[in-house]
Amino acid sequence: MDSVETAPYTFTGLSPDQSYRFEVRARDAWGASVWNGKSERTLPEPPDDPSGLQVTATTDSLTLSWGSAARATSYQVRMTAVRPLHRTILLEVTSSRV
Repeated sequence: MDSVETAPYTFTGLSPDQSYRFEVRARDAWGASVWNGKSERTLPEPPDDPSGLQVTATTDSLTLSWGSAARATSYQVRMTAVRPLHRTILLEVTSSRV
């Protein structure tokens, strides 16, 4: 008797900080097996917002600092030069001090 191959299945659109329980069972023309393999998972909640962004300027540089955010493992800093030319730079940093 032939069997159906197993394949991963991806659920999308799930909410953070919500628990989900997954079970699986087999089916054929004569019925279904018992539900098996209970697995419960909670999606992690995104980090809080960093606070207190401070910018210190000199004649040719800017220094940024900010307060840490709960559950953050790194920070992204986006700098956009507006005038005279428009460009955006995105940096990944692992400290609250740049």
